[in-house]
Amino acid sequence: MAEPEDFVGVVLVDAASLAISWSNDYYRGLPRMEDYDLLGRRFGDFMPMTPELRIEESLRRVAETGEPHHETVRVLAIPGRPAFAWRWSVYRTHPDELLVVYRLEGREAP
Repeated sequence: MAEPEDFVGVVLVDAASLAISWSNDYYRGLPRMEDYDLLGRRFGDFMPMTPELRIEESLRRVAETGEPHHETVRVLAIPGRPAFAWRWSVYRTHPDELLVVYRLEGREAP
């Protein structure tokens, strides 16, 4: 069994529509993400199980203000898979684009 490692998922989001324009291979391979074609979709389309995160609200605020958003560490447990800790941040990299970075800590290497 592989040792736990930290991984970084990266997503680019259109600042006006909040639609995903690109994501790295690691993000697309995360639990539950592998079932979706992410391009052109919004986080609310495929993450309804986490309404308490208010992801789209945070994206909109960063798009409007330019101030980064950093979410605290959370533990995610999906039945049948090992639990892991994760945190996420949003940055406005361009007036029309947001960068979302997910860091998963201590997840077993794929």
